[in-house]
Amino acid sequence: MSALDEGAKQTARDAAQGKASPGGGDGSEFEMVKEVLLDTNAYLLATTVIVSIFHMIFEMLAFKSDISHYRNKKNNVGISVRSILMNVFMQGVIFLYLLDNNDNTSKFLPSFTIHR
Repeated sequence: MSALDEGAKQTARDAAQGKASPGGGDGSEFEMVKEVLLDTNAYLLATTVIVSIFHMIFEMLAFKSDISHYRNKKNNVGISVRSILMNVFMQGVIFLYLLDNNDNTSKFLPSFTIHR
């Protein structure tokens, strides 16, 4: 743990001096991950990891099912082009918001916002 801590401090010193780090960050992302791992209840952390893994698996299966459905579809009957375009637009707005240089948005975990 002390070796990781010293490496993070060295990365922060290098970033303060303007030296480029291989990860491209200033070390604050590592500190945030370390804080989450050390300050969170182990059961809550394990439950979160398991639920996240299941979520990724189900999301992948749903995406695979969507692709196979639209690949086998011969015509566009029953497909609302307007709802598809609105969904793409809304996802684009969310993506642009997360790319914005907002202090409340984590650059390490772009799908989460940090409330302090």
